[in-house]
Amino acid sequence: MSLVASNRKYVCIDPTQRGIAFADRNAAGAWETLVRLRLSDREYAFVAHTDRFLSADVLHDGSVSAATDRLGDMGVFELVDQPDGRVALLADNKKFLALDTVSLRLVARADSVMPECLFRIEQHRR
Repeated sequence: MSLVASNRKYVCIDPTQRGIAFADRNAAGAWETLVRLRLSDREYAFVAHTDRFLSADVLHDGSVSAATDRLGDMGVFELVDQPDGRVALLADNKKFLALDTVSLRLVARADSVMPECLFRIEQHRR
């Protein structure tokens, strides 16, 4: 699956940038592909092409990256369905993932669901 951010760009896990999550790609390839793991009714983890878990650095600046091979609390996200079919992702710090419209990085800093917090999940065919 892939995530499409509010800027209509695919979220990319760039291994040349320490696995930081950017929303800057026009098409989905390997770097834009995630495996979604259902942990409970609303909680999910995501694994990048690097076999690393997507996580939000909730103890510092909220940066989102795929840099760890161990799933911890910072790698668990609650999917919050939105009326238009998109989702918002709530991190362990109770902040929503949002697109930083300047750097195009994903960060867990939003207190409420804003337009920058909306993502479309695109399923890939096998």
